[in-house]
Amino acid sequence: MRRSFWLLLVVALGIEATAAYFAQRVLVQFACYVPGWNTNTAGLFACMQRVPLVGRRPWLPALPIGLVVVISVSLVGYEFVRQLLRLSRLQGTLRSFGEAPAHLAGRVACLGLRDVQVVATDEVLCFCLGFLRPRIVVSTGLIELLDQHEFNAVLAHEASHQRRRDPLRLLVAAVAIRGLFFVPVLPDLARAARITTEIEADAAAVSRHGHSDLIRALKSVLAAAPRTPVGASAMVAPDMMNERVQALGGEYPRVVIRRHRLVVSIVALGLLLTLGFAVPSGTRAPPVLPVHRIVIPPHS
Repeated sequence: MRRSFWLLLVVALGIEATAAYFAQRVLVQFACYVPGWNTNTAGLFACMQRVPLVGRRPWLPALPIGLVVVISVSLVGYEFVRQLLRLSRLQGTLRSFGEAPAHLAGRVACLGLRDVQVVATDEVLCFCLGFLRPRIVVSTGLIELLDQHEFNAVLAHEASHQRRRDPLRLLVAAVAIRGLFFVPVLPDLARAARITTEIEADAAAVSRHGHSDLIRALKSVLAAAPRTPVGASAMVAPDMMNERVQALGGEYPRVVIRRHRLVVSIVALGLLLTLGFAVPSGTRAPPVLPVHRIVIPPHS
């Protein structure tokens, strides 16, 4: 399902980009300009020929495409800034915590993992944070809650997220879903892709530490009501716990995709592609103005 999500994402972006390219030929009227960026008024209407579906008005499909593109770009920028602000606030919160006691920090250092941050707080925190160089964040409350074997299983899960740069993938997915608002099935596929990622991280932890340590750690952390920040790949995601337990029991979870969202997405992409291909024949090069030769009679 993870591949399905990214494939649909690429297809939707490709369709939007194709439609936008065709639409700008009418909205900017590339072919109806002459050198010097002066409008060739005489040839402006002459360069508009009959267009499939819309007759002599190629700007009719171009306008909704342009509107979709403008809204999409605006939403992408908004979501990207929002995610960066959330990361900045979370990093500020982590810096406000004091230094962890040496004996607790030592339990992490002895494992030899890279980029692990231990924060001194009684809250149960365990997640992977950062886009380009993700780091694992654990709290002293988590270290005191688990025994060494359970704690090792937790860190193995987070190390898998760290190696794959899953926080960066979450950022790209969140921004793309916001921008491709006309494809409502993307959130369902994104959740399925995230479940797959969590199951793979669980499998990496189980391969090193076994089922029993990981399951005991999950139960202990869930009972302690952990805090999971938005945009971070976390060990315990309560909304996905049932699917992960099924996978640990050997049964791959069933992914639910709402049928009406799938139908709306297919219709929206088909309509956008149809409008895009309705535009290209709407413009052609302006007609060449006839040149009249002026003959000057010779002087007698």
